[in-house]
Amino acid sequence: MQTTNTQELQDNNIPPSVLRADVKLTGDLFFSGTLHIFGNITGNIVSTDKSNSCLVLEENASVDGEIRASNILIRSKVFGNIFAFNHLSLSSESVVQGDVYYKELEMSEGATINGMLSIMDKVDS
Repeated sequence: MQTTNTQELQDNNIPPSVLRADVKLTGDLFFSGTLHIFGNITGNIVSTDKSNSCLVLEENASVDGEIRASNILIRSKVFGNIFAFNHLSLSSESVVQGDVYYKELEMSEGATINGMLSIMDKVDS
């Protein structure tokens, strides 16, 4: 199975935001639209628009905190719970240490989850 293409998840009308690999952020991060993270975050990542947001955690990025977004593509490590209100895609390199709540899940061979998987029928935040 091949991981969902980022283009399929994002709104093409708005250019994506990027957090570069040399960035280390401590604290909560709120975003809308599309956000690509190459750096390291210690804190929660929360989309302010649950209906149309896309978070991409690129290879070598890491997050130590909770993630809440509409569409999430993970190619790296997450230490915390994940809430994907629409679609969650885990590449073969992804490692998740936490519970995962999703509406749709796509998981490539080699992806690791150490936590509970739960399907969300309705978004409760």
